[in-house]
Amino acid sequence: MEIYTYFVPMMERTLNKHILRLWRGYRDDGNALSSATVSKRIAGDARFLDRREAETGSFTARIYDNAIAVFDELYRENDLPWPNDIPRPSLAANPPASTSAASGSDTKAPSGETSLKTGGTDARADVPPHFSGEAAE
Repeated sequence: MEIYTYFVPMMERTLNKHILRLWRGYRDDGNALSSATVSKRIAGDARFLDRREAETGSFTARIYDNAIAVFDELYRENDLPWPNDIPRPSLAANPPASTSAASGSDTKAPSGETSLKTGGTDARADVPPHFSGEAAE
């Protein structure tokens, strides 16, 4: 039980930091949408980002995924640089050409294993595409 109480808050804090970094990057670039508007897009609640700033309340993994998807769209629309340490949904859905099976070469997955897209084996086969960098088929 001690492990559970230690890791849940740590994970939630990490995900909260991701949301806040993306929100602040968007906001600080001078973009027009308000906190309330972006909050409504993410969670259907105009105060969602205010609560993230205050670090009060919690959110589900589904809300986190939706937040990342909303920011992915906003960042693409406004040509903003995405933080390297936060997984980006659009890159998981559209891997770079160097890892695409369409190139015809025997490409490698990030772990050095043969990519699933080339029909090879991959030790990470049980990892969801969002985290592995591979596109879902």
